[in-house]
Amino acid sequence: MSKPNDLLSQGRKFTKEEVDYKLSSEPKEHRCGICEYRLHIGGTDRIECGIVEGGIEDLKGCKLFEIDLIHAALHPGPKPSK
Repeated sequence: MSKPNDLLSQGRKFTKEEVDYKLSSEPKEHRCGICEYRLHIGGTDRIECGIVEGGIEDLKGCKLFEIDLIHAALHPGPKPSK
């Protein structure tokens, strides 16, 4: 299996299947909503990823996740249900 840095060095976008895109098992720490590759498409409600093909959802994630510390601090994860 390729390491995330090896994949990123290819300089292309990946399919969701290639990067194991799915509902994050750790939504407070590992989700598209706080990833540095998350891109808001100006003038729309669309959110895309700079390295994964197609639209993304904030509570999903993939193996190429890299945290955007500023966004994470300003937008903390969902509160755990009791």
